[in-house]
Amino acid sequence: MGRRFTETDLRGADVLWLLELTFAGRLWRFSTELVDIEGEVYLGSLSNVSYDDEVTWASAEYELPSASVSVVFPEDIALLIAQGHDLSAASGELSLWIKGSGLADKRIVVSGHANTADYGAAGEPVSFSLEPDWLDNSALYPPPTHIIDEITWPNHSPNYGGKTYPTVIGAPGFALQRPRTPIYIVDDSSGSELGLIAGHRVAATFIFVYGSDGTSSTRAVTHTTDALGCEVAVINMHTMPSITGNTYWARWGEGDLDAPPNWLNAGGLLNPFQSEQARLLVLTDDQKPVDFLVGAGDVIRWALSQSGLKVDRGRTVSNVDTLNDFLIQGFIGETVDIMDWLKTEVLPLLPVSLAVSGQGVYPIVWDYRATSVASLTSGIDIQRVGRVEYQDNEIRNEISLRWAYNVASQDFSRRSTLTGDPIAETSNLVGRNVFTQSSRARFGSRASESESTMVADLATAYKILAWQSIAFGKKHRRLKYDADISLGWLNPGDIVEISDEPLSLMSQRMMVQNIKWGEISLTIDFLMIPNLIDDTIIAQG
Repeated sequence: MGRRFTETDLRGADVLWLLELTFAGRLWRFSTELVDIEGEVYLGSLSNVSYDDEVTWASAEYELPSASVSVVFPEDIALLIAQGHDLSAASGELSLWIKGSGLADKRIVVSGHANTADYGAAGEPVSFSLEPDWLDNSALYPPPTHIIDEITWPNHSPNYGGKTYPTVIGAPGFALQRPRTPIYIVDDSSGSELGLIAGHRVAATFIFVYGSDGTSSTRAVTHTTDALGCEVAVINMHTMPSITGNTYWARWGEGDLDAPPNWLNAGGLLNPFQSEQARLLVLTDDQKPVDFLVGAGDVIRWALSQSGLKVDRGRTVSNVDTLNDFLIQGFIGETVDIMDWLKTEVLPLLPVSLAVSGQGVYPIVWDYRATSVASLTSGIDIQRVGRVEYQDNEIRNEISLRWAYNVASQDFSRRSTLTGDPIAETSNLVGRNVFTQSSRARFGSRASESESTMVADLATAYKILAWQSIAFGKKHRRLKYDADISLGWLNPGDIVEISDEPLSLMSQRMMVQNIKWGEISLTIDFLMIPNLIDDTIIAQG
């Protein structure tokens, strides 16, 4: 896997497109220019290269990456196909290569199978697109064997047969004093009653137990295995007043029997990335890193690792750290397609889009206040194409989030709101800011309410409302510019400052949204999200 190009790499560089195509039992090599790279000859008959590095703003759905190309084969392609070789079964890899560099330093743009191909007689161009063939992969989580039945737990209570082992993320209930996850009785034998609290090893040493009969107590957490060898977290239920006919739930974050709640020993699923000391880690009050999965960035990374999809790990790791201030706390209570769960339960809470590179799926964080990576001037660095386009994005200025899910009542116990009403009474659950007020003054009240079972603390609830108040307060604008391929180091999500005097723009912060690659040039779409604080012009909506 080649590295991503930097601004230094591309400054004054001569860049060629390379195509390696496996067809008719052979590997064919083409380029936009005849070239010998480390003894491998690439024929110079590659042309009409087009590739869109496209993402949808703040969307959990990613665009299918596709590149279109034309090549002239040195042999009679029609004859090869007539002999039984199927061009639609060909596979290939399209990449960018800087002259003078090693082949290992090429940037893979897209790899996959040939699609929508057409061809003619010998010497005529063959045209087709390349599309990844791994995006159809999916994976169920937890595994189908993580279920309570006669095999895994022969002595389980009949009430819990068929239940999926819970996957506990964060420390649900830590700050809310509410039951947040289920407890399943997997052994109701007299004297050895056992409650399963998670289908994996956990960080917590104690939990607080609630019973439907009104009983409650603190219980020590231990680990054991089911009959198939799966490690699970359990508690001893022997001294509970009554097992039969009762339902039990857990609150995470309990200290030991004589100590107050302890965040350090509070959580569920262990964080597989916690040992990476250079990364931002969620800390306890005494600045000790917690060792359980709770930061949204790490949760995204974990879910992608379980998805069965090819993951661009380099971009994923570098992008997700900024999201770890958002805490994800709840549980997965049934077998799910993990990508569907990620798209439905986590990503809508965050300023994130999913994108696809030649190396796989990765998240893009839409951080409009991030450091600008470039200052570009229209007429010098870039050339404007067409006019400014207003986008038809949703307007929100009365934004509410229902959170703090109570698994016992199956309802939410908290509702936080950011309002644009200048006279509304504020509290710790109702606030306002300059973005909601400005939006309401221009568009009137535009209400939006969502809910999440994965949010369990007030700070995270307001972080979610805050980014949405900026992102959806005004109508977005899109500007399109042509650029030299030397700006190919830019990536969707990057913040740049653009000056375009005829448009009265001076060092205006914009976000790279889409990059369309041609053979020797780029067309870049920039997204302008009006921001009263950071704009260098009055943010008109």
